[in-house]
Amino acid sequence: MHTHLHVYTCTMCICVHVCICRGRMKESEVVKKTSREIASDAQFAGELNRVLSAGNLQIRRRLKKIATSSKGDGDEEKSDEKDDEKKQKLALESFYNENCVGMVEIYDDKSPEHVFKKEAKNVKGLSSKLMSRLTREVGAMMNGLPPGIFLRVDSKRMDVMRAMIIGPQGSPYTNGVFFFDIYMPSTYPSVSPKCKIITTGRGSFRFNANLYTNGKVCLSILGTWSGPGWEPRYSTLTQVLLSIQAMILGVEEPIANEPGWEYEVGSKRSKNYNGILQWGTMKWAMLHYLQNGAPQGFDDIVKAHFWNKRDELLKKQIPEWKAAAESAGDSGKGPYYEENKISGTVNDTVKLLTESLKKLKPPNLQEEDDGMCVCVCVCVCVHFAQ
Repeated sequence: MHTHLHVYTCTMCICVHVCICRGRMKESEVVKKTSREIASDAQFAGELNRVLSAGNLQIRRRLKKIATSSKGDGDEEKSDEKDDEKKQKLALESFYNENCVGMVEIYDDKSPEHVFKKEAKNVKGLSSKLMSRLTREVGAMMNGLPPGIFLRVDSKRMDVMRAMIIGPQGSPYTNGVFFFDIYMPSTYPSVSPKCKIITTGRGSFRFNANLYTNGKVCLSILGTWSGPGWEPRYSTLTQVLLSIQAMILGVEEPIANEPGWEYEVGSKRSKNYNGILQWGTMKWAMLHYLQNGAPQGFDDIVKAHFWNKRDELLKKQIPEWKAAAESAGDSGKGPYYEENKISGTVNDTVKLLTESLKKLKPPNLQEEDDGMCVCVCVCVCVHFAQ
């Protein structure tokens, strides 16, 4: 599938001319609308805004790619291997950006079933106010989310969502993939979204003081912890996801998140606790999804992520984390005892994770040629007062 965006300017008149061709070329359909017609069609205007935003993002990426690949004759002396690495990196970055937000079946999916499905089931139809807010927020996120954050919105119920956050570098969650179920209440944005973590080792492993085994996420912006709360006029779902990424999964020594344990930062006990969390990340935020597949709509992203990080994991991270987990000992090293227990042996987890990573195949980061074509042509003509 291919999308082409062309923007033209003119000084003779005022009009917006939009041509959208859908389907196979021989069955193409052309739609033309003036600015007055667009203004009276809110749905079409919203879609046009999304397309323009996406188009601008594509233009920026293209310019960046040209800028980084056109640095003079010296580039010709670079090795093919380095060129391939650069192309792979650019392709992966583009793949992540283009797939940061998507619409899939979540509400009716049973693998796993959405945590808030029963609550959402009681709501019959979404208000125009809620739909307008969700369309605006999701449209903004389609322009790009912060690195390491991905969102899927149900294709029929925009209030039902699922997010994936990749553990930031330097934390005991590094390169793990953590999933969160999200529900936007009917009174949103007057109230905050509802959010629960579903990466819990089937309810057996607690990754952080702010992440319970029952899924509860403790954050002041969600109203589940003390501190500055949700502000309806300014707060957004993106802020919630960023808070989880930075304040929970981005902490180098998570023992500091537990009240009364702050004094343990830098201690042997904190180091051992990190070792337990590192094992949990390998077991439940890596191996589990490699063996069982990721939730719907995320599998390609997860496989691409682990393929990209495969050498780093096999050569450095896994060996270091294996040693840390083995030296951590029993569950008494952390604040939560049985909820921080290493089940089985560290060797078993490492062996299976290593095998799963070695079995990964390179992701297809190129768009498939399915014989379908979507062409968008936007002509913007502006009249200047004489």
